[in-house]
Amino acid sequence: MNPALTQFGERMSHLTGVRAIMKDIIETLRLGKGKDFINLSAGNPVILPEVEQLWRDCTAQLLSSPEYGEVVCRYGSSQGYKPFIDVIVEDFNSRYGLNLTDRNVLITPGSQSIYFYATNAFGGYTTDGKLKKIVLPLSPDYTGYGG
Repeated sequence: MNPALTQFGERMSHLTGVRAIMKDIIETLRLGKGKDFINLSAGNPVILPEVEQLWRDCTAQLLSSPEYGEVVCRYGSSQGYKPFIDVIVEDFNSRYGLNLTDRNVLITPGSQSIYFYATNAFGGYTTDGKLKKIVLPLSPDYTGYGG
């Protein structure tokens, strides 16, 4: 089967920069087992013991919580997990003196997805035909290494 893709679909069917180098990253990590080096590859490359322990503690707390089923076992609200969003709003408002509400917060699975949303929402042709341009940082390349 060879479905006809749109131009956008055709572009999405190619490997991104990160996916193109993943084989090399995996092989390097495999060969480097037991060697002392710092992994600065894609994703969350450095596992800090303190952060890992924090995740373990939070996971254990969630596992024993009556909210476990709501948080892990089913789709939540399309806006996201309200207690988490409320904490984000409260933190940003107190830390930066802002006046945010839950309508100002968007939680995504990672930086590449938010760049995708932002680029397509704010860059490109508007409904009246005007071209809106955006500027993305290239160093460091948070946009997915050319993806």
